[in-house]
Amino acid sequence: MQSSKTHTLIPIAAMLLFVLCYISAAVNYPGGSAVYPLEAGFSMRYNYLCDLLDTESVGGALNSGRYWARIGLFMLCMGLVYLWLKLPILVRAPLWKIQTMSTCAIVALISTGFLAMADHDTTVRVSGIFGAVALILALQGLWRAGRKKLLWSGMWCLVVFLLNYVMYESGGFYRVLPLLQKVTFLSFIAWFALLNLSIYQWEVRIDVERPSDSGSFKISKSLMS
Repeated sequence: MQSSKTHTLIPIAAMLLFVLCYISAAVNYPGGSAVYPLEAGFSMRYNYLCDLLDTESVGGALNSGRYWARIGLFMLCMGLVYLWLKLPILVRAPLWKIQTMSTCAIVALISTGFLAMADHDTTVRVSGIFGAVALILALQGLWRAGRKKLLWSGMWCLVVFLLNYVMYESGGFYRVLPLLQKVTFLSFIAWFALLNLSIYQWEVRIDVERPSDSGSFKISKSLMS
């Protein structure tokens, strides 16, 4: 009998809840951005997503939408931790690379979860470095596994991620960077959803083809290849 694998889709549910929470946070954001401090409301072009986490808006008013943003970010990070723990199903790599990939991803996500409470620039740099290592190792593993669709969509995420990071560190693209940040975020959300669906399909297929106790053998074999 095929067992239910709906729990595997927890990351997609977390991403959907994140989007809903951030829409609520944006609706309740008083206003103000680095470009137009006195502008009312949240600007998709000029506000950063991080602005929604702050206690006060850029314009100086109390940000009543911050709770929605913080709840959404927490749920997103927890859902993605679950995704990265299951990602070894899709990749082929030595065990030490698998462990490094998972550890770096979890450190990056936990760091991101503290974005509202810790120093912003330090948190971004820490999560960015660990996240980049995890991403590169994941792409290597997807390449070895021959998963071209996931590989190329992940490569796009890596390119926009690096471009976003370079522009952020340069400090000279404050009119372009907020919009690029949203493109980067949506790109990763779409890629993570593809990864999650691929993991779900793999687990369902294993349930159909073999008894559940044989699935662990296939996973361990792929990790060591």
